Amino acid sequence: MLVDSQKLDHDVNIFLNKSTGAFTADRLIESLAYKFDAAEEAESFRSRIVRELDGSNELFKDMDKGEYLLKKSFFQDAEFCITPDKHEIEHGILFPGHRFSAFCSEEIFPSEVKFTETDSKKKSSLKDVSEKLEDIIKYHVLLGSEQIFDFLIAENQSNIKLLQGKAAGNQVKLKAFDLKDFYRSHDFEEGDAIAVKILDWTKGLFNFSYIPGNNRKAAKVKQWIEKYSAAIDKTIDDYESYLEIPDQLSTAFFIGGRELLTADGASLDEFYRNNDHIEISMDNGHTILTRKSDTEPEEELEVPEDIMISQGKTASIDEILAEIGIPMKTAEVDAYMLDQCYRKELEFVDFFSRCFGNERLNFVDDAQENVFMNYLEDRWERFSERYNRHADELKAPVREKILETVEERLEWLQFLNSIDVAASQLPEKDMKKLAEISLRLTTMLNMLNSDDYSIDEGEVENVLDAVDKLAETQTDLISKMSSFMNVTNKKE
Repeated sequence: MLVDSQKLDHDVNIFLNKSTGAFTADRLIESLAYKFDAAEEAESFRSRIVRELDGSNELFKDMDKGEYLLKKSFFQDAEFCITPDKHEIEHGILFPGHRFSAFCSEEIFPSEVKFTETDSKKKSSLKDVSEKLEDIIKYHVLLGSEQIFDFLIAENQSNIKLLQGKAAGNQVKLKAFDLKDFYRSHDFEEGDAIAVKILDWTKGLFNFSYIPGNNRKAAKVKQWIEKYSAAIDKTIDDYESYLEIPDQLSTAFFIGGRELLTADGASLDEFYRNNDHIEISMDNGHTILTRKSDTEPEEELEVPEDIMISQGKTASIDEILAEIGIPMKTAEVDAYMLDQCYRKELEFVDFFSRCFGNERLNFVDDAQENVFMNYLEDRWERFSERYNRHADELKAPVREKILETVEERLEWLQFLNSIDVAASQLPEKDMKKLAEISLRLTTMLNMLNSDDYSIDEGEVENVLDAVDKLAETQTDLISKMSSFMNVTNKKE
């Protein structure tokens, strides 16, 4: 039997529209009552239905039972809470940001949410605001890095130039709910919360009411965070890096059960700030929620017992490098190690000379130097022993290109140090851009250094193009600041 795709979509939608509870793929197939001539055709059709159900953005799937449930049914009349911060309260606003993304269809843009006070029939209006980019990230971080920038561009086209680094200043224009009357009527202060009820998942309809801070029990909030963290854990195990952050958050509510959908629990903001082990990290070019133990297995190394106590900092490689004035991060050190392995230059002394030069590093004391060298030698031993050249073949050229860009920055900073020019003497805006480039390159290196990250041939060229653009921008910045120094020196 040849199944017409349009008819199938129509029939499935009829079934879903009538569905009020959990169902299996077999129950859906039974309701369709399609007839097949051979068992192979029926099994192929069943596989097709399962694929379509698994890929639907409107359904949750219970992995253990093989059952599906409409998201709109699961979330109907459920509750959660939002905790505005001091800045929002003082300015009478609430950024929709990521606050609603887990509780409505992905088709609903944050500022398209309909937000109505329970005791009023009038929905809260949106107002235009202008804020520093770094100040509003915290309200949007759980959208995921890609969605944040897509959101800001869609909110206001003037944000494009800012995000591309082509506009002066760093103010972004966006919309926020005007809640000044609500805050005023309840003498709202930090610690109070907003109880939100989901009226329609599909349309993004919500109403809200006031929760006094003294009604919120710290023990209950903490318990909620623990339960939700466990649900996030299972979401990570079940779906790995397949889901975007809003989907991870939403799915965790389904996995954890309706008991998590209560205004007595923690807000998503509180969860992200106060949970013990869930964080945001990069995976294949996009951000996801991961366990810290999954992403930082070797970041902190134990100091051997026979090492003497240092007067300097010794907690990590990053901490020591910062204290002794080396503008590098662990990711860059690791990249040098892996690049040496790729080049088949497997002597530790050659790595050290390439990474840090031949000049003696200015450690606080011998004890700090001993700790640092122990860190490096342990790390070098692990990298060189487990290095897989085949798995690194496509990543190595990208890493090498990034290191070339890193070296240009390091050499320039070393030159500044040699002529006693402090970073504070240079244009703050340009130095900030240089730091942003360094951060982006470090993020890329963290990914390339990970055994869990792979890259295909089609991606290599795109990543190299991105690195080339960053390198070009960095070169221009260094040239510009060098010219600035020359002009300043002539004036003096």
